[in-house]
Amino acid sequence: MHGGSQAQRGWERLGQLALVLLFALALAGGIALMVRAGQPRGTEVIEPPPSAPAAMKVYLTGAVNEPGVVEVVQGSRVEDAVAAAGGLAQDADPLRVNLAALLRDGEHIHVARNGEPPGPEAVAPNAPKPINLNTATLGELDTLPGIGAAKAQTIMDYRQRHGPFRSVDDLLEVPGIGAATLERIRPLVTVE
Repeated sequence: MHGGSQAQRGWERLGQLALVLLFALALAGGIALMVRAGQPRGTEVIEPPPSAPAAMKVYLTGAVNEPGVVEVVQGSRVEDAVAAAGGLAQDADPLRVNLAALLRDGEHIHVARNGEPPGPEAVAPNAPKPINLNTATLGELDTLPGIGAAKAQTIMDYRQRHGPFRSVDDLLEVPGIGAATLERIRPLVTVE
C-alpha cells in the first residue's frame, strides 16, 4: 500500500502541475489579448483630391485665329492663351509679342500683325511694372510666383545683410532661390 500512496501522490502532483500550466497559459493568453486590444487599429487616411489651379480669363486681340476672351489656369503664359485662342494667325508678327510672359487675370494681350504700326493697343495695358528688388516691400515680393512669405523675408534679410542687389541674377545667392525660380520671376523683377 505504501507504493500505491506514492503513486497517488505522483498523480496528484502531476494534476497540480497540469493545473498550474493551464492557468499560466490562460493568463498569458489573456495578457496577449489585452495588449492586442490596446493597440491602435489601422486607420485609413483618405487624402483630398488635388485641387485644380484657379482659372483666369484674358482678352486676346489682333493676329490670333479666334480673338476674344479665353480661359487659362493661373501661372499660364501668353503662349498658353494664344493656343487657347486657336494659335497665331498666318499674318502674325511673333517677334512683337512676348510668348513667355506670365499672365494676370483680366489682362489684354494684342498680337500685332506683320506691318502693323506700333500703337497703344500693341502693348498690354495691364502689364505689371517690374518690382524693384532693392526697394520692394515684403508684400510686393510675396506676390511673385514661387515666392511665398518665407522666401520674401529671406530676400529682404539678404538685402539687409549684403546691401542692394547689383543684378537680378544676384537672387541666386539668396538661400532657397534656384535657377528655376529665378527664370520664373525674371520678367517680373528689376534692379534699379
